[in-house]
Amino acid sequence: MVYKTVFLCAITMCFFLTCQESSKNETITTINQEAVIDDEKMLLGPINLMGLQLADYNTWFDSVYYEYAPQESTLNKLKEQLTGIEIKSFIGTWCSDSQRDLPALYRILDDLKYNIEKMQVVAVNRDKDQPADLLYGFNIEFVPTFIFYRNKVEIGRVVEIPDKTLEEDMLSILSK
Repeated sequence: MVYKTVFLCAITMCFFLTCQESSKNETITTINQEAVIDDEKMLLGPINLMGLQLADYNTWFDSVYYEYAPQESTLNKLKEQLTGIEIKSFIGTWCSDSQRDLPALYRILDDLKYNIEKMQVVAVNRDKDQPADLLYGFNIEFVPTFIFYRNKVEIGRVVEIPDKTLEEDMLSILSK
């Protein structure tokens, strides 16, 4: 009992000191933050898979993720093109197009064993003006918008609805 109390005190102290030190040196960005705007709950700002597993989002995410069947022949070609590619995604958890394509994108990337740490996902509000600091300079008019980068240079986007399939549009962009 004494050891447990001492252990919990030590963990609490380490957490406090770490947070205090971090706030002096850097800005900590909260991920998977929920917001209620005009009586509608949504994720806002940087998100990851953990946020998409929250109760209000996991139903649509999981159903599309597990039902989506990417084209094997396209995946085989895509795999060769993914080296050095980073992805920035702007989505709305309130948006049916985002609910369709974000899980499909995760499925494609998982099937290709892509390092998901190279993808940043930002959830936006309906007006696509919040979070302003993360939207600045990206000219986001429609969601989802998936932006692909090679060597930190934008090489293409899939905006709102793929022209063909998501994986075919990705292959077209990445083959440039």
